[in-house]
Amino acid sequence: MKTFKTNILNRVRALSLLALVAALAFGFTSCNDDKYDGDPYFNVEGLTDGAIVLENVAIDTTSYSAAKKFVVRSNRPWKLVAQGENGWVRVFPSEGEGDGIIRVSSLENVKPVNRELKFKVLLDGEDCGQTVTIMQKLSEPYMRASSNMVQVAREGGDVLIPIITNVPFTFEIQGENSDWVTATLDSEGVIKLNCLYNTPGAERNATLHVQGEGDFSNLQLNIPITQLGEVLLYENFTWLVKSEAGVDYPLVGWEYDKCLRIDAWSADEKSHGWESRSGLMSKKVPAAYSMKGFVKVGRTNFGGEGLSPALTKIEGTRDIKVSFQAVAYAAATGAVDDKELYVGVIGGGKVVGITGGDETKNSVERSFSYCDENGNPIELVGVAHATLHADNQFNQNIDPTGLKIWDEPFTHYTVLIEGATSQTRIALFGGLFDTALKGVGKGKNRMFFDNVKVEYR
Repeated sequence: MKTFKTNILNRVRALSLLALVAALAFGFTSCNDDKYDGDPYFNVEGLTDGAIVLENVAIDTTSYSAAKKFVVRSNRPWKLVAQGENGWVRVFPSEGEGDGIIRVSSLENVKPVNRELKFKVLLDGEDCGQTVTIMQKLSEPYMRASSNMVQVAREGGDVLIPIITNVPFTFEIQGENSDWVTATLDSEGVIKLNCLYNTPGAERNATLHVQGEGDFSNLQLNIPITQLGEVLLYENFTWLVKSEAGVDYPLVGWEYDKCLRIDAWSADEKSHGWESRSGLMSKKVPAAYSMKGFVKVGRTNFGGEGLSPALTKIEGTRDIKVSFQAVAYAAATGAVDDKELYVGVIGGGKVVGITGGDETKNSVERSFSYCDENGNPIELVGVAHATLHADNQFNQNIDPTGLKIWDEPFTHYTVLIEGATSQTRIALFGGLFDTALKGVGKGKNRMFFDNVKVEYR
């Protein structure tokens, strides 16, 4: 009796196990069709004219929450496969099953044409004949130069002019008797002018004409080129374009993170003779930096300066005038540094006057603390002092290109010097020198200088 019951139980268990195996086998083998109801479908909600449309601005590809969201409707396992080279858009997730949400992010489209990428839709691993298009809008075409005008020293030589644009362009030299200057493409987006020595000695002029190609021919620049006659020194820093590593120097004041400290300049950049003694007294790194076509001095709690080469063309003792442009630093947020400008001389000569900017805030100070080439303290006797005009600073809201400020008359200054010699050097200061700036005013007096010209009075 006991043996009979046991056999019945074993048979029941065996039949139950066979039924379970059969059910499992049926479930795995029928997933392609019977698991899902109806015909296969795949849709993305929120499309514009049948496509996912993105603005030209970047959507952070590393941020899950910043991405643009779209609802997916499907009744099958699905996968999106890019049909072409993709270096600008990210879809996450790119595969799933049934309904869900995809997030789309992208890099900025800086070009003046729309771009798009199609994604093939696979359902259950098979091409269903459907695609999803992602289109990113264009950026408005633009063209501007790193400088609205170019001045060249009598000695001539090469001058680099970066063209900031997102369109293809052509260029040529225009003007009568302009065979003293030629223009070639130095590198992508950078035009190189080669100017001959100005033998006649009088100022001469030409124009660099730049024009967009094809559909962008309405974009044009006409940049005046002036070659100076006899001057003692002219410096427009056009040789400051990019580092030896190929990193472009910044063109606007608030992008100071890309500028290069003067002690890290290339041998060619240093050969122009500009130096900075900031940091020698305090045993710190100097506070002078490269921008694209001009220089920056100073940093937080630290006053910097730019020291010119010696005026070796002077014979004997002569009275001279130094003209230049100065612009104050302002952060992208609009916060403005102090605007105290000082100009002194070493190697012979005395400052006797200053004009330009806000004339009511110009003066000649009796003395100013500086240092010699070994970092030993010295006093400069007679130093020009000016507080820059109230509107003289970079302003991202009014002038995001950073170019218009240099056209303002109040950025121009002229300093008068008596008794200069061939050893005279000009020092342009942003605030008090070295660590003396700490605790003075805002403790920040960063300043930019360009277009330094020295000539006889």
